[in-house]
Amino acid sequence: MSVDVLKVRREGMRWYLLLALHNARPLGALDVLLLDVVRSIYADGTSTELHAQLDYLHSHHFVELNKRPDGHWHAKIGR
Repeated sequence: MSVDVLKVRREGMRWYLLLALHNARPLGALDVLLLDVVRSIYADGTSTELHAQLDYLHSHHFVELNKRPDGHWHAKIGR
């Protein structure tokens, strides 16, 4: 049996993002705060990786995303 380390990392990151956004209810959080959460668990986490996971959660209707013109993203947990 082999363990897909990247899959475990992606799924773990999504879980921690959902927990952080649950605790940030009802306002949500900016990506800079969420990146701090990710980096506290995965020290080599990047904003590109964070945005990819937020896009995934958004595509599955777990979070609402507001991609701002200044480059920052604001996320809120969905219903």
